[in-house]
Amino acid sequence: DALRLKYFKADDPAYYPVLLSELKVNFAQWKSERKIDPSNCPEQLRQILFEIDEVLEGN
Repeated sequence: DALRLKYFKADDPAYYPVLLSELKVNFAQWKSERKIDPSNCPEQLRQILFEIDEVLEGN
């Protein structure tokens, strides 16, 4: 099935850019759906969101 194929492909370094792109989109969508505004949230949550964004951007 499609999910199993994604997990299989995740082991392939050539698939990493595709997987990373999907993660970025899904994370942004998740923040939007929950109306999370990093500039207006508790400091601990803001730091977690910042760190996730940094990882997704490759920094």
